[in-house]
Amino acid sequence: MTSPLQPELVGRPYAPAECVVEQTQIDRAKTALAYVAPATLDDTVVPGFCEHYRSWIQSTKLNTVTGLDQFPVTAFSQGTTEAFDNFYIRNHNRRFRVFRGEYIYHRRIWQQHYINQWAYLDDDSLAVGDAVIVSWPFADTGNKHQQLSNEFLDQCHDMGIPVLIDAAFFGVCANQDFNFSHPAIQEVVFSLSKSFPVSNLRIGIRFAKQDFEDGMQIYHGTQYVNKLSAGIGLYLMSFRGPDEAYSLWRERQQDFCNQLGLELSDTVLFGIDTNHRYDHYNRGSVNTNRLCFSRYYESGKLVPDVQS
Repeated sequence: MTSPLQPELVGRPYAPAECVVEQTQIDRAKTALAYVAPATLDDTVVPGFCEHYRSWIQSTKLNTVTGLDQFPVTAFSQGTTEAFDNFYIRNHNRRFRVFRGEYIYHRRIWQQHYINQWAYLDDDSLAVGDAVIVSWPFADTGNKHQQLSNEFLDQCHDMGIPVLIDAAFFGVCANQDFNFSHPAIQEVVFSLSKSFPVSNLRIGIRFAKQDFEDGMQIYHGTQYVNKLSAGIGLYLMSFRGPDEAYSLWRERQQDFCNQLGLELSDTVLFGIDTNHRYDHYNRGSVNTNRLCFSRYYESGKLVPDVQS
């Protein structure tokens, strides 16, 4: 039986952050399953996936991407989550740090397995021996976190603190100046689950500055990875670029935000509440609540949001 990451949000219509539910994309994903089945026997699929994913990211016109060339070591990742797990293992002697409102998976893992080894960045200063994860766009707003600045990264670098950037919302965002060249950033991870209806296929990639010789890199080097998912990701990226979903649904996002009195997010999936009208969607942030419209774009109709 599956168990949700945030049980308190189960059943709320605007809670889950997910790909826009487009029938054409669902049909294309189903077609891909049959089309790429031979990929499991093809040793060129995973290298081709990694090469194309890098080019796909850099093809954006609605964002700028610089510094990715400083991350020459690539590995297929089961979504972004596999990269997180390896980051935890590799930095198991450090204290883990995230901002409030970050992807709940981190807190759920740390509360069980790193009980006294984590703290919110909002609550305590950086210290030598920390390890930082930041989503960009940020998980709770779909915008760049206001504290993710060069000064913040300088401080991390000066203290020898490794930084992982989680770019899972790339592919449904705009107006981001992704400059990954700062020396504090050691790895950047991406996922296709917000751009395409493939969340259960776990299709992602990790770009790193060095070969960590961790489980991910060892698996990747021996091609002992999910070639079927890599082939499907390669297939889907050939049909839709990283800016298309944003351009397609931005006007409807504006309409939905106007209807609900929300602020526009740079990530097209979301509207952001800064007036505490929707605190029943709070994910840990003090100032913002995130509502996701993905399920309702194609119909163009919002559903009633009943507080319980």
